Amino acid sequence: MHIRLLALGTRGDAQPYLALALGLKAAGFNVSIGTTSDFEDFIASYDIPVQTSSVNVREFMTQAATKKEKIAARKAIVQQMLDDMPALVGDADALIYSPASAMGAPHVAEKRGIPSILGLLQPYLHPTGEFPVIGLPVLPFGTGYNRFSYSVFHSLLWQPMKKTVNAWREESLGLPPMTTNPVRQLIENGMFTLYGFSPSVVPKPTNWGENICITGYWFLNQEADYQPPTDLLEFLLAGEPPVYIGFGSMSSKQPEETAKIVLDAIEQAGVRGVIASGWQGLSASDVPDNVLVIDHAPHDWLFPKMAAVVHHGGAGTTAAGLRAGVPSVIVPTRGDQPFWGNVFMNWALALNRFRAKNSTPMTWLLPSGRL
Repeated sequence: MHIRLLALGTRGDAQPYLALALGLKAAGFNVSIGTTSDFEDFIASYDIPVQTSSVNVREFMTQAATKKEKIAARKAIVQQMLDDMPALVGDADALIYSPASAMGAPHVAEKRGIPSILGLLQPYLHPTGEFPVIGLPVLPFGTGYNRFSYSVFHSLLWQPMKKTVNAWREESLGLPPMTTNPVRQLIENGMFTLYGFSPSVVPKPTNWGENICITGYWFLNQEADYQPPTDLLEFLLAGEPPVYIGFGSMSSKQPEETAKIVLDAIEQAGVRGVIASGWQGLSASDVPDNVLVIDHAPHDWLFPKMAAVVHHGGAGTTAAGLRAGVPSVIVPTRGDQPFWGNVFMNWALALNRFRAKNSTPMTWLLPSGRL
């Protein structure tokens, strides 16, 4: 059986899907990945066949543009992803697709008559009364509000794309337009879904059925083959473990100002620092000797060597911080990041309460050391 994994999105989407692909390959499946042009070389380096869309997500996320221009660019990217979707699916016998692929993948699967599975890294699709949907605030209104938040979210997902997707279904796939919200329809039909996070971090809600599987994190172990650049290795050996600061694929309109804030924080804390520029475009060209700016290093290699990690709270980076067992500080901006920040803070509070009853409180887990 040929399983095609569709991992459209940022590196935070592509890397876990690559880990899943390697696991499926080890289990004996014929597996390949469809992704954006950003990650073609990265995935191919692991000897996984890759088919790419012409979309470049990094270019979109780092471009300087007005809000109106970004909306127009987003619409163009969505249309291009839809147009590329049949080729991305290719001759697959089954699909596992990411959220960014969800507007097109299940429709191509419907046309082809092949099974499709949604793979998520955040618990934001299936309704539950235990917590609201990611992106909406946690409010003291109980299970009714929590469940209702998912209905709102499903409408927000579908309504802006309804016209575009239905036109594409008719013109490109020869399928009739959707008359109901396809997200709700998939849920009501018991769509099989994989959630790639740990049930120890987010326990499975009691109302989720057997068609929903929380698998654990999809970690890509890069440490064995990673050769760190000389300057990074020398910096790590030159003193006490530094603090890592990086914000993944989150772009900034003022990278120089962001870099200054980071450098000021490192100076005030009196620590050494490793700043990961990533897609943030941090350009701290004039840094002191106690700071090193890097483009990227595998989290599984780097994080265990850090005194602490400060990051945006993406699902993958949060998982890597937890796995490394070092103190983490999450600075969320949007999307699922506030959710993971809240989850981590709840864990920190619980750990502090436990340690307060049994030994010394773990004050490093909280910004002010308060319980």
